[in-house]
Amino acid sequence: ERLENENIEKQEFFKTYLGIKNKNVLSSLEQMAYVWKVKDKEVIIREGEPLPCVPFLISGIVKGYCESKGDGKEHVSCFGYLKGDIVVGISNLSVNGKSLLTIESISSCTMLCVPIPELLKLIEQSPEMMRLYNRALSLAYKKLIEHEDIVANHRAKERYQYFVDTYRDLVDVVSKKDIASYLHLSPESLSRVQKAIRKKNRKTNRKVMRAERKNLIKSRKSLFSLRKAISSEAGNCVNQEGKAPYKREDGRSKKSRL
Repeated sequence: ERLENENIEKQEFFKTYLGIKNKNVLSSLEQMAYVWKVKDKEVIIREGEPLPCVPFLISGIVKGYCESKGDGKEHVSCFGYLKGDIVVGISNLSVNGKSLLTIESISSCTMLCVPIPELLKLIEQSPEMMRLYNRALSLAYKKLIEHEDIVANHRAKERYQYFVDTYRDLVDVVSKKDIASYLHLSPESLSRVQKAIRKKNRKTNRKVMRAERKNLIKSRKSLFSLRKAISSEAGNCVNQEGKAPYKREDGRSKKSRL
């Protein structure tokens, strides 16, 4: 659903989440950008389709994947969920460029879109936009290399920990099927890893609780000993009649006589 006049501060969005400062560039982006809303599990663009625009995420979660030609199985390669994330791949950004991935919403999403012809002109005219484009390309390439290294050279547990560290906010939101696909694991292998981690966390929590309980008991004993020492010291100084007690031959205190 394309919304031309959605009440969104476009300039503020581009300034805050893309770091654009030039007023002329911000004004141009404001004029050419439009809001696009999709429901959950809706395909935003399919692999091989022409790219009409570059969408920047305002809210929601998306995934990017390619499909096997034989069985049509999805192979998830990325997720987008942060405000300002570029929803489509921009490595082949051109007027006739086609999407390298199928982009699908995991939840309902709102995006701010810039048509590609206008965006390309702005990149050519503005050094700031050129720097932004190069920075986005560099970041995308870095993530790609990092992901390929993780799935090729690390064990299942390390892969899952990478996902937790990279997409901490998505652990309980994204389906196990998509996480397993992203990590090049079977759903069964992912379940075993998650089960082992939960078991380890429970053991760690029990150890922490036992240690805290011991410390609490120790603190109570120390407090009791301190109170006893204070009470004993006070009793040695003054008796109930206001006079200092004296010791008997057997060492016990005896009340002073009037």
